Amino acid sequence: MPGERVTLSEIAKATGYTINTVSRALRNQSDIAVATRQKIQEVARRMGYVPNMAASSLRLGRSNTIACIVGYVVNPYFGLLFEYVSKAAAAYGWNVMVLSSNEDEQSELAAIQSAYARGVDGVVLLPTQKSDRARQALEQCGLPYVLLARQFPGHEADCMLCDEEEAGYLAAMHLIAHGHRKLAYVCDGGCVAEILLRRDGFLRAAREAGLAQEDVRLIPSQRESGQEDAVDQAATIAQLYREDGFTGVVAFCDMQARYLIAELRKHRVRVPEDVCIVGFDNIDSASPSPLPICSVGSDYQAMCELAVNRLHSRIQDSAEPARIELFPVAINCRHSCHS
Repeated sequence: MPGERVTLSEIAKATGYTINTVSRALRNQSDIAVATRQKIQEVARRMGYVPNMAASSLRLGRSNTIACIVGYVVNPYFGLLFEYVSKAAAAYGWNVMVLSSNEDEQSELAAIQSAYARGVDGVVLLPTQKSDRARQALEQCGLPYVLLARQFPGHEADCMLCDEEEAGYLAAMHLIAHGHRKLAYVCDGGCVAEILLRRDGFLRAAREAGLAQEDVRLIPSQRESGQEDAVDQAATIAQLYREDGFTGVVAFCDMQARYLIAELRKHRVRVPEDVCIVGFDNIDSASPSPLPICSVGSDYQAMCELAVNRLHSRIQDSAEPARIELFPVAINCRHSCHS
């Protein structure tokens, strides 16, 4: 019947080998002669054989699948991290299930439960940091996990992080180096510690540059989403530009910078002719925009590869102590820093 799965028994009948030999050949076992393996694999391909992963999982006690839980799947930054995690996981023969927390704690816990219910071997998590309930859930489930780009402050876990305080410093200094003496930092309304570190780095740069206190502003978040926030934040930036001569803006991430640019146009404020913007995450490297922005980023591919490597060790029951790996950051100039 159409759609019926080709079985090992049928391949054995077609090739003249035993089911055991066929099974070992399809798993590329070295005790089967190379010529025999090639013959069986070629026949299996012609017959449309697809391995039964569920059966393999039951037999091996592993699903060869991991989950990658990110914030918003529509954000190119999270998409970039998922792509790098997937590529690194492929080296171990793993499939990767992507799940979104939408930066909501309850959705994050539901994603962990979904991953556990589907029998994943481990989790790469970008935690919401609303609390440590996600950590507790992972440990209660017994799921090996590694944290990517964020951590649970005060708790031991394998973490792959960027130097976020330095990132904020570099973003502000980039604007200062291009002559901007009045700077604003657009804040996130959440509690992500790494984004708060970016703010701290921004303020450190302003102090070191000797900027007057009234020439440094923090523009808060008031709404649920960054896109909604950009409406009010852009209005504030436009006012600061026209009334007080503010020309430099650091946005807490590149997506927020893109939202701000779109909203500033409605106020007839041009970027970079009137106001210059620097962001974080370097998403233009993977998702170019009509108006590229200067952005601080890191070697995300190396960060994701190390995260997957560390997860592999945890899945293999490694007893080595949890480690935090801090990756250096650099500014990527795309000339949104000057007109």
